[in-house]
Amino acid sequence: MRPPLDTFSAIELVDAVAFGGASRLILAGGDPSLRRDLVAICGRAVEQGLTCEIQTNGQTLTPALLASLPLVNRLYLSLDGATPATHDSFRAKPGNFRGVTRLLTIAESRGLPVTVHSVASRRNWRGLPDLLSHIQSYSCVDTWSVLEFSSIGAGYQSRGLHQLESSEWQEVTVRLRAMVTGRPRLALLAVNEKRALYAMVSADGYAYRAAEPGTGQIPDEGRIGSLIGSHLRDIATKWHIDQGRHQRRYAVNSQ
Repeated sequence: MRPPLDTFSAIELVDAVAFGGASRLILAGGDPSLRRDLVAICGRAVEQGLTCEIQTNGQTLTPALLASLPLVNRLYLSLDGATPATHDSFRAKPGNFRGVTRLLTIAESRGLPVTVHSVASRRNWRGLPDLLSHIQSYSCVDTWSVLEFSSIGAGYQSRGLHQLESSEWQEVTVRLRAMVTGRPRLALLAVNEKRALYAMVSADGYAYRAAEPGTGQIPDEGRIGSLIGSHLRDIATKWHIDQGRHQRRYAVNSQ
């Protein structure tokens, strides 16, 4: 694994993304809040005319994260339970529920739109209706993205604990669709729907395709080029993104 980009290279990456014709930049994890130069990166994105968004686990409300919030257009947070006991146990991060709640409160006060991501797992799926009630108490949350647990990466090792039966995921989708009639917008994503939906850019500036469900690995051909060393338009042809499904899932966040 290559080390994270230094500030100069990170700014260069932002420039490359903008030059390649992108309109949005989502800074995701790891956790971008741990970068001390986060304000500079977000500021450069704004200068380049990019919509800048941050995805964080909320574990540490760093000065850099708090200072960056006025520059961003959206915040992405993860919640997998309606109580500290449920969520913190699921994430294996004591105090994480409190950190996420603090960020939700800050976003509420700023009028900053929030997308909440939740993983539907064998451990928490029956409590998702309670989580919906908790989410709806924050007017800043306009989108709730519920993803079926995927046995990719670290999740491959714990699939026996988390992986849902197909009938259980079907029950999740039926129950939540019946419950969500207004805000937040509900976005459900099954494991088999993740293929060709997105690509990722790692901290060292390399783009790669997502791993295939069920393998736990990103194949060797998954790494498809450096956004700093190659033009974005050149390597985008290797991503094979399903543009129709991509638009249906993400268009709401660009309005």
